[in-house]
Amino acid sequence: MGKAFADHKWISWRDINETPEFQSLHDLFKIVGIDRIMTLKQDYNEDLIRQFYDTVWVAGDFSEMKWMSDTLQCSISRRQFRRLLNIRFDFGDDLHEEHTHNPLSIDYLSQFYEDGVRYTHGKVAGLRTIPSVVNRIVRATILPRLGNNDDIRGVAWHVIDAIIQGHQFDIVSLMMQEIAIFKRTFTQGIYYAPYIMRLIQDKFGAAGQNLKKHKQYKPCLQPGAPRAPRTVPSSHPGASSSSAPPPPHGYCHILIFVSGFINYLINYL
Repeated sequence: MGKAFADHKWISWRDINETPEFQSLHDLFKIVGIDRIMTLKQDYNEDLIRQFYDTVWVAGDFSEMKWMSDTLQCSISRRQFRRLLNIRFDFGDDLHEEHTHNPLSIDYLSQFYEDGVRYTHGKVAGLRTIPSVVNRIVRATILPRLGNNDDIRGVAWHVIDAIIQGHQFDIVSLMMQEIAIFKRTFTQGIYYAPYIMRLIQDKFGAAGQNLKKHKQYKPCLQPGAPRAPRTVPSSHPGASSSSAPPPPHGYCHILIFVSGFINYLINYL
């Protein structure tokens, strides 16, 4: 198998929350139960991952998987899959089924793009801040892709929509279906290497040699995106965090002049 490995990454919610415009993101991912899998950090052995894809079998109802690691035959249930990858829920919509039978309309997708900006549906250019960063996080973690980063294709729109709308979906079924698709599609790359390595280590034990580093992804605010309003820190206890902005230049000089003029009127008129 000569397929390339997708650039799979992990994220830190603490780092993401340092950007004020991103502070609502953690709650979005937590509501649908996938906030912890995003933070999973796992280096991996490429040979073991290639052997996994060469030998993997996925049950038709996505209830289990079987594969070979070296000479060891391994299997895993949905429940074990969810536990090892820190997935909160074991239920929800089948997004591949939704994508096949209920594709999202162009009118519906328009809500994810900025008003007054020229854009092409299916492209990332013109996306609002939250849909944009949700797409980038999803692509780096639970739905990695090789190729053009400018497009949003296939089931990805349903994943983005579910996260933003707070609709729980079956992430275990989604990932098992993706693995089955990758297995039979020669044009696809090798995806989920860190997650698969976590499953392999649970069955096979530590595989500590020749590991590929699982790197962190730190999303940044896109150029031209609206900025969150900044607050002025308080200089004394008990003051509101939304303190008024400093007075304009020259304001204090005006106050001194007015005060002096009033004193003149009082003393000499």
